[in-house]
Amino acid sequence: MTVETVKGDDSSKSSSSVSVRKGFSHFTAVCFTINYLIGTGFLTLPWAFQQGGTLLSTIALVFVVFISNISKNYVLESMARAEAMIGFSVDELDRTESEVVSLTRKEIKQSDSEYGSTEGASDEECSAEETPQESKPLSYMEPFSIAARQDTKYEVKERKFEYVELCRIFLGVKGEIAYITAISVSICAQLWGYTSVFSSAMATTVPIQKDFGHDYTVYTLIFGSIVVPLSCLDLKEQVQFQLFLTLCRFIVIGLMVLTTFVACVEGLTGVEGNKPVYFVGTDGPVGAKWIDFSGFYEMFSVLVYSAMFHNAIPVLSEPVADKRTLNTIFRDAFIVCGGAFWVIGYIIAWYFGDHIEQSANLNWEYFVGGTGRPSSNGSGDWVDVATWARAISIFVVCFPAANILSAFPLNAIVLGNNLLIKICGPNETSRYKKTFFRLASSIPPVFGALLVRELGIITSYAGILAIITVLCFPALMYLSSKREAHQNGYFNSTHYESVGSSDVSAYFMVGLGVVASTYVLVNLLLGS
Repeated sequence: MTVETVKGDDSSKSSSSVSVRKGFSHFTAVCFTINYLIGTGFLTLPWAFQQGGTLLSTIALVFVVFISNISKNYVLESMARAEAMIGFSVDELDRTESEVVSLTRKEIKQSDSEYGSTEGASDEECSAEETPQESKPLSYMEPFSIAARQDTKYEVKERKFEYVELCRIFLGVKGEIAYITAISVSICAQLWGYTSVFSSAMATTVPIQKDFGHDYTVYTLIFGSIVVPLSCLDLKEQVQFQLFLTLCRFIVIGLMVLTTFVACVEGLTGVEGNKPVYFVGTDGPVGAKWIDFSGFYEMFSVLVYSAMFHNAIPVLSEPVADKRTLNTIFRDAFIVCGGAFWVIGYIIAWYFGDHIEQSANLNWEYFVGGTGRPSSNGSGDWVDVATWARAISIFVVCFPAANILSAFPLNAIVLGNNLLIKICGPNETSRYKKTFFRLASSIPPVFGALLVRELGIITSYAGILAIITVLCFPALMYLSSKREAHQNGYFNSTHYESVGSSDVSAYFMVGLGVVASTYVLVNLLLGS
């Protein structure tokens, strides 16, 4: 683990001390976020680009990355306001909507000591803070000036709010139930897709009995025996494992892009009739449409699905040393992944065209790198293929499957933690209960993958819920947190304000989410 030295709050006039916080460095945190973003979603991007056309998909990808970056700021701002208003100790939340969040004057005093004094407070108010008062719901508390200074900017500190907890605080019990339902189905579909990719790739590349159905089942059970135990570990116990797989991710992406690019060049410049074969069955660039609105709904849902990580922001934020940099950490991860997504989607879709597999890495099963020749027995097999070409073929087909070993636990941890908060409350620390809910999150998708194996179908429907969780929930929390802060005498400024931090942008995001999810769902149903 990387240890960072982080300066104390510059806004504090009473102290200029330097505090040391142990946690992830900027680089480590970016790697963890990239591991979460680059799961199986990037494998379906070439297929998505083929469905919507390369130009239309490029425009849509830029738009999705832009709005997803704004949306993640909404989550960070909501986390910062929640911590400022509630502080580090909060009683067990009741299950009734009228008692969503309770604050006592003592809790307000704790928050006050963190962000500044209540200038102008009366003696009665100060003395009352020593005695617990009757708790009132956040939305009905009388205003208190917690941050008297105009330059106060709230930030995420040590109090961890799971996403479901934020929904209960700012959206009420109904909002919490809606979120936990959406995210449970969405993450289960994501884990389902991970299992499908692993099992399909291994059954194709390393067959056991050369019976795809049988081999798929065996590899699904093997995969489950690995990722389910990993899902029970905390993030700080996986640092070296996650960093290693981040490096391997970019190696395999680089190989996919490089080999496709070389095949494109050779296919366009080689002598007709004497062109080297790089992929058996594909003699050269097939080409792809620029714009195809008929496939836009499939393409858009896959793009949003690939950019979805907002529900994991509390989990990814907790181990970071300098939490003031969370905005730039997640932004940098978006920039890296956005660029990688475009290169993968555009080049591979253009080369393979209609021959593209829904899970693009499976196209490398036929990679021979311009070496070898067809078998003389007419079987269609390719013989005398160079060892390096075989190695690339096996690595590209198999590694994304193995790479999922890092993404699966991250998602299962997020879902398990949210279920724990929902059912047992925010103060539950039992290791046994935490493990139980993580097992409940990781085991069902493994068995689900035995029933439905088509990754494109899984990601298309999961993309609908991804649109809602990426666009609607963060914007609604942002609007509610600003309203609650204003009603209770808090300032709204946070360290995570950026482009899009306005009520108009948030309302636009909610409307966009509703329209987009409805559009995709209707077209998927009509298409099926």
